[in-house]
Amino acid sequence: MMEQIQTEINPDMLAIAREHRQLTQSQLASAVGIQQGFISQLEGGVVKSCSAEVLKRISDHLSFPVGFFSLRGERLGFGSSALFYRKNGRALKSLSLQETRHVSSRVNLHRLAIKRMMDIVDIDAQIRINKLPEGTTPEAAAAHVRALWSLPSGAINNLLSYIERSGVIVIECDFADAIAGTSIWYSDLPPIIFVDSNLKADRLRFTLAHELGHLLLHTVPSESMEDEADAFASSLLLDTNEFFAMASPWGNRPKLRDFLQARPYWKVSIQAMIERLYRSERISPEWRRSLYVMISSYGIRDDAIPFLKERPSLSSTMFSASFESAEIAAQILRYPESVIKELFASSEQFGASRPKLRAV
Repeated sequence: MMEQIQTEINPDMLAIAREHRQLTQSQLASAVGIQQGFISQLEGGVVKSCSAEVLKRISDHLSFPVGFFSLRGERLGFGSSALFYRKNGRALKSLSLQETRHVSSRVNLHRLAIKRMMDIVDIDAQIRINKLPEGTTPEAAAAHVRALWSLPSGAINNLLSYIERSGVIVIECDFADAIAGTSIWYSDLPPIIFVDSNLKADRLRFTLAHELGHLLLHTVPSESMEDEADAFASSLLLDTNEFFAMASPWGNRPKLRDFLQARPYWKVSIQAMIERLYRSERISPEWRRSLYVMISSYGIRDDAIPFLKERPSLSSTMFSASFESAEIAAQILRYPESVIKELFASSEQFGASRPKLRAV
């Protein structure tokens, strides 16, 4: 019997495809009729190849092209905030292993696609952000960004636009409420912020500011980083001088109607304003607690927002400038066409104009 032809694979691509389909190694092995230990050895790089027949069965079950498994690239962690998250803006929450792997696969597929697109187009950022020195406070970082963007005092009308003009790629993903967002900044790519596409308008703005804080302030994860990113977001969105001047007449026991009237101007949640006053010791812990009780009692919902949701445009513009269609993108990237449409759902028009981009 002739020896079967062996096909070398990239173990990281196998892991990404499997995790994107939300399968365990055992489930994949059972589905394709091989031992779980063999899948483990393939993903661990102990075994570097498999028969063309086995690879075809894996490819068919995962619905990823055979060529995907030989792509060059690495499976990387998904940001300095990968260990700690704030679920629904409040309680500290660690992701489950299944949630972590699914988010990781989405982020890695996007990252690999963007890296390929950067070979075709380049971002012509009007303002470049840089990591800030270690020890920079969140408040100082927010003041730095406001100065960098030449912002006047007061609310930021279109935060997302300023972030994209700074060369940051913002991508909407359906994270199914597992996380609000995450961010990465690798040396071979521009900074990227991923946000849950299900976020309401005010939560989106705070999440964008929060992740921008991570990009500027954090390289090594720490237990304080979420509080620091929240403090940065609060300082950036609720300008210190004007917000506190507006809140001064409210006294130390502001009413809910004060926050409701201020919300359309600042475009943040009532909770964000409460926390800003509480952290600056302008309201007591007791009154903070009373305000949250009243919000719950009166059924005040933050999804009853009085302003439009901001939408990213840079990532879809890059995609449209790089590929004429989802079919061509699938061929070049070696992704399933269904995954292309899933990842770049907002890129509905291909071959569009190319603002902020230039061919390379």
